[in-house]
Amino acid sequence: MIAMNGKLLLRLVGIVALPLALAACGSSSSSPSTTTTLAPVTAAPSIPETTMVINGKTVTVPREEYAPDRPINGQTDQGQQVILTSKGALPLTLVTPPNPTVTWTNLTKKTVSILFAAVGTKSGPIAPGKSWSYHVTTGSSIGYVVSNGTSGQIAIDQLPLPPLPTTTSP
Repeated sequence: MIAMNGKLLLRLVGIVALPLALAACGSSSSSPSTTTTLAPVTAAPSIPETTMVINGKTVTVPREEYAPDRPINGQTDQGQQVILTSKGALPLTLVTPPNPTVTWTNLTKKTVSILFAAVGTKSGPIAPGKSWSYHVTTGSSIGYVVSNGTSGQIAIDQLPLPPLPTTTSP
C-alpha cells in the first residue's frame, strides 16, 4: 500500500473531484433534456511483473522513471506513463506537471487508438506492445477515450509534485 502525505492526498482528491463537480453544475435550459447513463469507470489492477508476453512477444511493462521498482498505480499516480490494458488505463488519473509528454503503452492483444475529443486529437493505431506519445499543451485536465471502450484522464497540476513515498508493507 502506498502511504501519502496529507497535502498530496488532498491535491489528488481535488484534481479528481473538481471536474466531476463542475460537470454536475451544468446550466439549465428550456429545451428538453436527455439522460445518458455511463458505465461505471473502475481502475484496472496494477501490473507487478516487469515483462509480459503479448501475442507471442515479450514486452517491458512501463514504470515511472522516479520509481522504477514500483508498478504504476491503477487509480491515481503521478508521472508521464499510461499503460493501456483490456481492463482500463493505468493509472485511471495521471497527475503530471504542465506541458508533459505522456506515453501510452498498449498492453492489450488488439490495436487501439486514443481520442481526446476536447482538443480534437486522435492517435493513430497503436499496435499491441507498442507506444504512442503526446505532448499535452492544455493548461488543465484532459480526458481521453480508448477505442477498446476504456478511458482515463490527464490531470495537469500547476504546482511541482513531491515524489510519492515508496511502497511499504505492514
